Amino acid sequence: MNDPPDHDLPLVSFIRRQRQFTGARGLTQAELAYLTGLSVRQVRRLEQSTQLAPGVLTLLRVALALDVAMSDLLDPMLVDLERRRLLARRDARKRAYPTASPP
Repeated sequence: MNDPPDHDLPLVSFIRRQRQFTGARGLTQAELAYLTGLSVRQVRRLEQSTQLAPGVLTLLRVALALDVAMSDLLDPMLVDLERRRLLARRDARKRAYPTASPP
């Protein structure tokens, strides 16, 4: 199966890790779909990156089905990078729209 495009690194990381855990457990797409309550089509779309990043509930279902922590499905370096980006945006917004300071 082809690797997904690298345009969304956290999603790519999720897909690679999900495939790694699924393969290590010998699960087919149909079996993962059954365990997660997702359709085979949804699992296929996740693996082929034809869907945007999975939601929290989907991530939780996959983690529970694979018996791993949700954080195991995400690359810690990419999570930290995304956290830094969000904090930088928040800080830039605070600088652009400062609140009135009390007298």
